[in-house]
Amino acid sequence: MQGERVLVTGGAGFIGSNLAEALAEENDVVILDNLSTGKLENIKIYNKSTNSSTVTACNI
Repeated sequence: MQGERVLVTGGAGFIGSNLAEALAEENDVVILDNLSTGKLENIKIYNKSTNSSTVTACNI
């Protein structure tokens, strides 16, 4: 998959954050997580990304 906008639910958890990281290499990623078990620290690294991908985190 390349050049797509991808929604990762549970993206602040361990599995979701690793999936989002892999997808962000070639896609725009939107992370949706209620942070009940995930951690915001798992996705803060994306704000420092220098590639052309965009990662947006939503806390519901």
